[in-house]
Amino acid sequence: MQDQTFNLNIEMSVLSSLIFEPALLQKYNNKIALDSFYLPLNRKIFKAILDLHKEQRPIDEMLIREKIGIENEEVLLQILTYNPIVNLDSYIEILNDYSIKRAVNSLILNVGKDINDNKSGAELQARIGHLSEEFANKYKTEIFEIDNINKIEGKETEFICSSWLPIPKRTVSIITAPGGTGKSWLVLQFAMRVIKEKEISKAFLWLSEDPKEITKNRFNKIYKEILGYSDEWIKERIDISDSPTIQFLYEEQRRVEVSQHFYTFKAMLDKYDLIIFNTLAKNNRKSMG
Repeated sequence: MQDQTFNLNIEMSVLSSLIFEPALLQKYNNKIALDSFYLPLNRKIFKAILDLHKEQRPIDEMLIREKIGIENEEVLLQILTYNPIVNLDSYIEILNDYSIKRAVNSLILNVGKDINDNKSGAELQARIGHLSEEFANKYKTEIFEIDNINKIEGKETEFICSSWLPIPKRTVSIITAPGGTGKSWLVLQFAMRVIKEKEISKAFLWLSEDPKEITKNRFNKIYKEILGYSDEWIKERIDISDSPTIQFLYEEQRRVEVSQHFYTFKAMLDKYDLIIFNTLAKNNRKSMG
């Protein structure tokens, strides 16, 4: 009978994702514990990742190997063959569920041992109460964060291009309108304005619905006739693409997988402070990206 208290493939997928995408620790650090992993070596690797994160050192293969020992390199290399996943919520939920099952099983075994040791009924009752309380405190399920408002530092929302089209900083914003109403003209002017005001240093616009020659013509008209700009350095800080859109997410055996192209795409756009996508779905394929 298959053991239903662990899944090594999921454990390795989560570890691989944390190694390839260390930023995920920021999101999931409070949702994963050492006990989430069944295999002792996987717990050791996870602890190495946490230690490197706390030490503000790169989370890479060489430094992890130093912490876990070269004798464990084969398992680490096996983990690195797993495709990283951006959305770990489902996997972490499964790992933590398995962890609770293992803890319950351990509790039952401990009580059974006390019975075999001929403990009295009162002692067993006290033992069960103590273990239950300990278990409840350790395995509390938190589905969202709760903070006391008195302990939160208040901040005003920060905007870019606040005098023309205010967009909150460090967020994903959506501008929506029917086709042909001028969204491409709008985002081009927006990019020029934020560059001109020196609020960002470099912008990228993926305008897949318009040939780049059309976009350049629109750019020139906005630049000269609408805004009256003459600063050539503005042009040097705006890059565009008219390449077709790419499918980054797809369904695989009833779960969402991330294409390896996503990580190349992310690295290519890392140098930009402002990223604008002006794309519409052109077909009805079963696609998520």
